[in-house]
Amino acid sequence: MLRIISMFLIVVHHYAIHGTFIQTGTPGERIALNALIAGGKIGVNVFVIIGGFFLVDKKFSFKRPICISLIVGFYSYIIYFILKTLKFNLIKHQWYEVFLPVPGSYWFAGSYIVLLFLIPYLNVLIKNISRVNLKRLILFLTVVWIIVPTFIMPNLVDLGLSHSELGYSTVSWFCYLYLLAAYIKKYPFKLVESLKASFVFLIAGIFLLLLSIVLPCLLSQPDQTLFQYSSYFLSENSLLSVWISIGLFLVFKNISLGYNYVINLIAGSTFAVYLIHDNLFVRNLLWGYVNDVQFHGGKQLLFSDLITSAVVFSLCIIIDLIRRLLLGGFFKQITQKLGNFFDNTVVITIKK
Repeated sequence: MLRIISMFLIVVHHYAIHGTFIQTGTPGERIALNALIAGGKIGVNVFVIIGGFFLVDKKFSFKRPICISLIVGFYSYIIYFILKTLKFNLIKHQWYEVFLPVPGSYWFAGSYIVLLFLIPYLNVLIKNISRVNLKRLILFLTVVWIIVPTFIMPNLVDLGLSHSELGYSTVSWFCYLYLLAAYIKKYPFKLVESLKASFVFLIAGIFLLLLSIVLPCLLSQPDQTLFQYSSYFLSENSLLSVWISIGLFLVFKNISLGYNYVINLIAGSTFAVYLIHDNLFVRNLLWGYVNDVQFHGGKQLLFSDLITSAVVFSLCIIIDLIRRLLLGGFFKQITQKLGNFFDNTVVITIKK
């Protein structure tokens, strides 16, 4: 269920950042826009944390990255050739963005695949390091990649200090989230195990994030000088984004939903939602067609985003369910053959 929510938040985020809405407007419109933008980064974090939580004690197999790569390639090629055949006016692009979609045009897929190949090495680290040292490592990375960028980095821009100089990248960030998920699973404590505590933790994070968005928008009137600070905590590695990501994951971890065939069926296609709606060519056509500049006022913008995103999400799910119905067996067969070949040929061994 949480995968579904995470991907929906990502679609909502893309509506806000890729749409035609003009970034200047009433305080209500700005508050709504930033609130919608915030969900996407949280969704990405949660998606990675979920993967880390369930893969930390699993044996590495080439089947996982191969399966993802096949689906990425399929949608990249099929969407391009369909739109080209139907003579859609495609945006200017490089050949590798179509034929090498990873890392060409899907940054998330590329970074996640790299993470999958790093997992056996990360697992050896997690298995052989003590709880205290794993905690110290996570705390150190928290300071370097969360605390410093959130509270110190903006004040050091004039010194030319950037995230990359501190080793930050999407892959390194995914590794951090993986270590965090591993610690939660391996060393549970009260906040991790208590639904009430995790819910309070989540609500507190949401409240602070909304406060960080609302106050600058309201206080910026009439000179607008404070408006820029309304997006201060919206990046994926900001303190409040990480706070809410952890809280959201913990809440659903502690809710016993049981097995649900429909939820699992939809969850199995959530990754395809990203591949379809955020495709290099679909993105411009989709959000240009929606034309969210026509909506006025914070409430109307918020309502239109949620409804449109739900429709886009549902259509993408239906498309991928059709793919799974017609080609699922073929994809599974290719994944099994290639996966078994590489699992038997390329043996990843790590000595202590």
